[in-house]
Amino acid sequence: MEIALDINGFPVLSPFFTRRSICFNEGWGFEDNEDFDKALRDLKILKHKKELLKDIYEFTFNEFPLKMELPKEYLEEDVLNASFKTEWNSPEWRKRQEMTEKFKARPFNISLPHDFARQVVKKYYDLENKNN
Repeated sequence: MEIALDINGFPVLSPFFTRRSICFNEGWGFEDNEDFDKALRDLKILKHKKELLKDIYEFTFNEFPLKMELPKEYLEEDVLNASFKTEWNSPEWRKRQEMTEKFKARPFNISLPHDFARQVVKKYYDLENKNN
């Protein structure tokens, strides 16, 4: 949910880039989380935790923004920052402004992360049950 709010703040994506940096460099708090581990244990998929987290991070910071229709080039912080240096009313400026209005007007589709969560848990649950 926080990531969706970060993206809806377009063109100011510094919270998104900060979260992404923390996630990939320091972890997102799931690495040593008893509640998360218990849920994985209950589902009998704890041994897939590392792969599961990789899938979650990949979706959250790469796939999810694209599904929210953020252009791929803006997933790179330096590209987005460079776009701020364009002249007022240039094609790049107008594109950014149109996107800003689009994000403000469109409600967040909660089914995107819910569907992903269901699919990724099922993936590892099925994998584990196939092996047993």
